[in-house]
Amino acid sequence: MVSVLNWSSHPDSQHSKNIARTGQVFIVLFDSTATGGGLYIQAEANQASGLELAKAVEAYNAGRSKYAKEPLTTEYFSGDNPQRLYGAIPIRIWVNLAERNERGMVVRDIRVEISVGDLQGNNDE
Repeated sequence: MVSVLNWSSHPDSQHSKNIARTGQVFIVLFDSTATGGGLYIQAEANQASGLELAKAVEAYNAGRSKYAKEPLTTEYFSGDNPQRLYGAIPIRIWVNLAERNERGMVVRDIRVEISVGDLQGNNDE
C-alpha cells in the first residue's frame, strides 16, 4: 500500500499553483537544532478530489483528533471555501550526510538514498 502525505493549503498559494502546473513537489523535513541535516522527499502531488478527498479528510481528521480538534468535512475543502487538501506520493527519498575534515568543517555532502518500498511497511497486518 502506498503512503500518501496530506496537507491543506490555499489553491492560490505558489506551491499549490506549482503542483497544478507540474504535478510534483519536493518536501524537506529539517531539524535546525541537529547537525545531521534533513530528510528530502521528491513526490508526485495533486489536489485531492472525489474518493481521494474523502480518504484524505479521514486521515486529516485522525491527526486533528490527537489535538482534540473537531473533525472537518469534505465540504470544508471544496466549493468557495479557501482551503484544499493535497496529497503527495513519494517517489524518491534521501538524506544528505556530511563528511568532515579534522577541523570539523564539511568537505563533502554524501547523498544516501532510502528505498520508498522500505518505508511502506506491510499494512496488511
